[in-house]
Amino acid sequence: MVENIKLKCDKCSGNLSGSNNSSVFFCLSCARGCDISGKARVCYDMKFAIPEKKQDFPMEYFPFWHIKCDYIVENTSDMTKLEGEAEFYVPAFFIKNINYFGDIGLYYLQKDIKPEYGEKLDIPLFPADRGLGDALKYPYIYLMKEYSNKIGAEFLNIEVKNTGAGLILIPFYKKDHSYFDSFLFWKYPSGALI
Repeated sequence: MVENIKLKCDKCSGNLSGSNNSSVFFCLSCARGCDISGKARVCYDMKFAIPEKKQDFPMEYFPFWHIKCDYIVENTSDMTKLEGEAEFYVPAFFIKNINYFGDIGLYYLQKDIKPEYGEKLDIPLFPADRGLGDALKYPYIYLMKEYSNKIGAEFLNIEVKNTGAGLILIPFYKKDHSYFDSFLFWKYPSGALI
C-alpha cells in the first residue's frame, strides 16, 4: 500500500516546499526541514548562517547536514584504539561532479560557522535531495580517508556513532551561470548541481 505524504508542516500547518526529487521539504513559515527519506518523517528546526562576505547578487540558501559523531579508530595490526568526537557538514543536495563540492563541508569546519535559528525564510532554498540516512555515510568516508593515510587502510577499522544531526543553510550568491559561496568565496558552475 502506498502511503501519501502530507506536504504540511507538523508545527505550523504551513505548506512544505521542495522539488520532485526532494528528500527534505522546507517550511518557509517556521524555518523547518522535514526529511521524508526514511521510514518516518523527521523534522528539524533549521539554522542559517550569516554570510561572511556580502555581495550585491541574488542569494540562495544551500542546505547542509550538520552531523556530530563519536568514533573509534582501531589499528588492527597492533590492536591500538583511538577514540574521538568530530563534526561534519555534508551537502543535502546531490552533485554531478564531486570535484566541485566534494570536501566543501570539511572547509566549513575551518571557518567556525556560528549558525542562528531562523523564524521565517524569505530567501530561495536550493532543493535537498539527500536525506540524513544517505548523509550519515560521509563521516565514515572522511574518517577512513584521514586515518588510512596515517595507519594504512589494510590495518584500519572504524566505528562511527551519530550523536546529533541537524540542517544548516549556507548562503550562496548567484551570478550568470555560477554560484559563489559566501564563506569560502569559491565559485561553482550551476551545471555541477543536479
